[in-house]
Amino acid sequence: MPAMPGVFSSKEASLEEKKHWIQGKYIDANGKPMHGMSYKIMHEDGTTKSGQLNGAGQTEKVQALSAGSATITFGDREKLEKKLSKQRGQLKTYLDNILQKTKAAAAKEKAHYAKESY
Repeated sequence: MPAMPGVFSSKEASLEEKKHWIQGKYIDANGKPMHGMSYKIMHEDGTTKSGQLNGAGQTEKVQALSAGSATITFGDREKLEKKLSKQRGQLKTYLDNILQKTKAAAAKEKAHYAKESY
């Protein structure tokens, strides 16, 4: 049955309500696009889209959304945190080695000068 003028069927109403879209862009502090980084868009209506940023650092445009808020997350936070933790451990080991070598050299110098004292 066709809809009467000025009256929307439920199908037409749902299409009318879903005119919104979202697209994100992620660039670094220097304005360089973060090409290839993973992202996830989560709309409050339950729509979810995941992918990787394109060459311009943009997400795919998600269309036909109802009005509401959305969240975009970039990167795999858990994976990045593990990587950062590993790098911190490596840096600590490296710096601890430098400190040990410096202390050993200082002790050697101190002993050397102690022998030369008059």
